[in-house]
Amino acid sequence: MLKHIDSIVTQKWFNQPWVLLGTGPSLNKFEYDKWKNYNIAAIYDAALVCENCRIVFASDHWATTNHHLAYFDRTDIIATRIINSEWNKSKTYFWEYDCDVEQLGGRRLFPEHRTYPCSNTSSFIIYWLGVHGIKTVYTSGIDGGWGIADAVSPSYREQATAERGWHPDRENEGVYGHAQQYGMKLIKI
Repeated sequence: MLKHIDSIVTQKWFNQPWVLLGTGPSLNKFEYDKWKNYNIAAIYDAALVCENCRIVFASDHWATTNHHLAYFDRTDIIATRIINSEWNKSKTYFWEYDCDVEQLGGRRLFPEHRTYPCSNTSSFIIYWLGVHGIKTVYTSGIDGGWGIADAVSPSYREQATAERGWHPDRENEGVYGHAQQYGMKLIKI
């Protein structure tokens, strides 16, 4: 049975403080012991080095590659897009982007839940936390926006533009736009 990511927001731990780990250059400064009482969320390759992660967000087919399955036993929850529904494990929760519904031929797999605006993973997470009332998020490695595209491969930029018509710099700006929209504080650590 597929589980929607919004179903975890009622769990007691959800309203504890959040730390979001990305793959940017500041990730190497993160001290896990200092943050062990927080909900630690990791994106992509941050999951490979994350200790005590509560949730790993892997929005694209990255989640299903054998190279990255090593993190599965080290986290409580894996969150990914509904288009990865063939990768349904006991710890997996899904969300639907509005663009995923189109890719699924207009079919909604979670009609009782909202769809989320198509975005990159870090923007989605901030939007998702904001929608559900989280007001402060500590970040490390979420160095995006302004110039992050220089740090990703040309093939990634081309794929992102071709698939969704977006550029990584423009999409990462969504992190700050969503934080402002929901009155959130993002604190870089």
